[in-house]
Amino acid sequence: MAAPIVKTGDPAPGSGGRTFTTNFTDPRINSAGEIAFGARVSGGSNDGVWQTAGGLVVQPALAIENDPAPGGGTYSSLSTSAIRLNDLGHVAYRVRVGGSDGYWSNRTGSVQLIVKEGDPAPGSVPPGNFSNLNASRIYLNNSGHIAFNDSDLDGVWSESTGSIQLVAGAGNPSPPPIGPILNVPMLEYNNNGYCALVGDHDAPILNDNSVFSDRSGSLQKVIGAGDPVPGGGTLTSAMHPVSDIRFNNQNRVALEAWVEQIISSVQTNRVGIFTEDSGGTIRLVAKQTVPLPDGNPAADVDLLALDDQGMLFYEGNDSLFVYDTNTNTNTLLLAKGAPAPETTSTFDYFNPAIKTNAMGQLAFRAHLTDGNDGFWIEQTPGMGDYKLIVLEGQTVEVTPGDFRLIDQIDLNYTQFFNDAGQYAYQVDFLDDTEAIYQGLIPEPATLALLGLGAAGLVARRTRK
Repeated sequence: MAAPIVKTGDPAPGSGGRTFTTNFTDPRINSAGEIAFGARVSGGSNDGVWQTAGGLVVQPALAIENDPAPGGGTYSSLSTSAIRLNDLGHVAYRVRVGGSDGYWSNRTGSVQLIVKEGDPAPGSVPPGNFSNLNASRIYLNNSGHIAFNDSDLDGVWSESTGSIQLVAGAGNPSPPPIGPILNVPMLEYNNNGYCALVGDHDAPILNDNSVFSDRSGSLQKVIGAGDPVPGGGTLTSAMHPVSDIRFNNQNRVALEAWVEQIISSVQTNRVGIFTEDSGGTIRLVAKQTVPLPDGNPAADVDLLALDDQGMLFYEGNDSLFVYDTNTNTNTLLLAKGAPAPETTSTFDYFNPAIKTNAMGQLAFRAHLTDGNDGFWIEQTPGMGDYKLIVLEGQTVEVTPGDFRLIDQIDLNYTQFFNDAGQYAYQVDFLDDTEAIYQGLIPEPATLALLGLGAAGLVARRTRK
């Protein structure tokens, strides 16, 4: 286990001599291995935002509660759950200044306000101002643009055109025959500048919802209540059927939803998982009572993740499966009850922190039957040689001679593992101290061999 990059008691850069105490958030790691995180500092209960750069050196704080904000006022009510990081090293976050919550970022080279409550909300009907910027539904893509939701105006805005523009809702009509969006419980934003969202609506039927996206250049419905689905039946009307979505950088949507179907003259409602394939066709991935790839009927199914390689991960009966949206193949990855590598326990269920990187390595978090969570990474793509990275209940050497017991681990669901094989996670120790770790999984053996072969070719050519 690598040494922590930051831990309780370390100096907190940019804090005026204070130290880190607790409240470390699950860290986000970008393609360059830079990390963004939130933490609390000594001298009160003030939270702040930091990022690393230049060999994992923690940079001066971007913001700390009760410290001065650029342009006047002081920071308060920092939402440490709303910290975002992109591959350019830009960080965005939500914090309150002068009684108004706003989204701030260092994307211009210094910390600047992007938008705050009280600013005009473009496109809202009737014209209004932002009044409740959502803490959990803010996104920052690799172009440095944000997308966000205002919970009072029930709308979604993005900067994909270069300025803040309305994407959906806020009193505007939806694609016919759907009525106005009344609530936006789920939102995703990708590096292409497109949004996918779930919008609740009361027309044509009360308590419906649909999945929408602006990926075609304008807002269009992807699928919604009452629509037929593969495998039979329709998305159940009058009960907000769509319960979860994922949206990747291939512009593909995956969803978990209730399906209404008449079977043997009896109306049933069952949970199903669906995804778009490479051609945009919606496919059935799994559904309650339908046999899973292991042959067992699904008692329960749960959408976990859709990564940028097109791999959709889901649970069925607490086992882990993957649906490849490129080839439309459905495979059991790890079974409930299977031995958990490098432990004395077995897998109990799996977690949304799961993805493959561009090298094809699988990284995932799982809960074990002994009550502990662990984090594993596949060393060679497709070989299943999973290496345990960290496990709750482990005793680790934090600094030479300083041994501590890990009480809890935490990973960011979307940004815990990058294409270079770097990873980041947060731990709580039993002594109430905390730390953030960053590491590198060894290069896959197959790629290393290719690299040696290429090096040999270069050497031979040089000798000529």
